[in-house]
Amino acid sequence: MTKLGACENTLKELMEVFKFDTISEKTSDQIHFFFAKLNCRLYRKANKSSELISANRLFGDKSLTFNETYQDISEVVYGAKLQPLDFKVRKSRAIQSDHQPVDIQ
Repeated sequence: MTKLGACENTLKELMEVFKFDTISEKTSDQIHFFFAKLNCRLYRKANKSSELISANRLFGDKSLTFNETYQDISEVVYGAKLQPLDFKVRKSRAIQSDHQPVDIQ
C-alpha cells in the first residue's frame, strides 16, 4: 500500500529498501496485482473451521485531501479503505487519558 501512494524520492527509497528496484519495471508495476491475488488466496475459505482476519486500514488526517485513485485501488486490492481522523483531537485525548489506549472507531 505504501508503494501505491509513494512518489518521487519516497518511491525511490521504497523501491531500494524492499528491493523492488531489482526487478523489471513491468513486474514492479504488477506488485499490487500480485498482492491482490495473494489476498484472494489467503482469505478464500476452503472450509469453515478457520478464518483469517487482517488489520489492513489506512488512516489519514481529515484536514488533508487524498488522491481518489489511490483510495480506490487500495480498497479494491488491499481491502484497506481510508478512514479520515482528526489526529489533533485524538492526540490530545491520548495524552489526557494518562497513556491508556485510545479506542479508534
